[in-house]
Amino acid sequence: MTPAELIEKALREHLRLRLGKRALTDAMLDKPIMLSGREAEEGARIALDALAGAGLVVVSAEDLRAYLYRGSDLKREVEAMNRLRAALPEEG
Repeated sequence: MTPAELIEKALREHLRLRLGKRALTDAMLDKPIMLSGREAEEGARIALDALAGAGLVVVSAEDLRAYLYRGSDLKREVEAMNRLRAALPEEG
C-alpha cells in the first residue's frame, strides 16, 4: 500500500464523529461541519498515527529548517535534531 492508501484506510477505520443535531443538519445540506477541539485533536492524532504507520514522520518547518541550515547555530541544530529523533517511531 502507498502512504496515501494507509492513511485513508486508518481514517476510514478509526475516525468516528458523533454529530449533534446542528452538525447533522449541516452535513445533510452538504455544508462544512465544524469540529470541536476534542474531535479535531482526535482526528489529528489518528492522521499522525496513520503517517507513522506508513513510515512517515511529521516535523515542524522550524526543525526542518534548522537541520537544513545546520552549522550556523549549533545549539539550535542539536535541539532540532533531538526533537526529530523523538518524533521517529520505535524500531522493532
